[in-house]
Amino acid sequence: LSTIAHKKHRKAYSLEALKDQIQKSLPQDKPVHKAFIFGALTATRQREFRPAKWEEIDLEKAVWTIPPERRKDKKDEPFLIPLSRQAVALLKSIKRQGEYVFSGTYSKNRPLANYYVSSLVWIASEGTATMHGCRSTFRDWAARSGINREVAEKCLMHALGSVEASYQRDDLLDKRKEVMQRWADAILPDDI
Repeated sequence: LSTIAHKKHRKAYSLEALKDQIQKSLPQDKPVHKAFIFGALTATRQREFRPAKWEEIDLEKAVWTIPPERRKDKKDEPFLIPLSRQAVALLKSIKRQGEYVFSGTYSKNRPLANYYVSSLVWIASEGTATMHGCRSTFRDWAARSGINREVAEKCLMHALGSVEASYQRDDLLDKRKEVMQRWADAILPDDI
């Protein structure tokens, strides 16, 4: 007998629901809301964005460098995330209170706890979405928008198939920069 494994997908916002939640979070001046918006704008995992440090952010070049130890794919080199105008504006609106961009509520020397962002999304969506599901929202949008598959997967820091990955080593930063700006314009068309 063979066993079929059923993978349970993370609940995701529709594009319109994500846009609506971002608009509701924008006026809130709390780290959890800023972290949620940043995570949505960058389509990154919580393990990547929650512990982001100011030293990783280059606002002038509009690039965030994720260190190797936070990469899910276990690669040894840092990964560059292009920052949209909206992401840069969001970061500029955050008061620096320590080394972490999204400092914990009770301790400025620690990143925001995982459950804060997860709870915000779960409660705000009435159980219909998760923070990780925002990455699915991005991927669906990219497919519908005709974004090149390899570029979309690189935006999500997904590893390509083993043979493909052996030959396609470019991080496609310039192409990803264009895509991430289009994504930001789709979910947050107005300036912050």
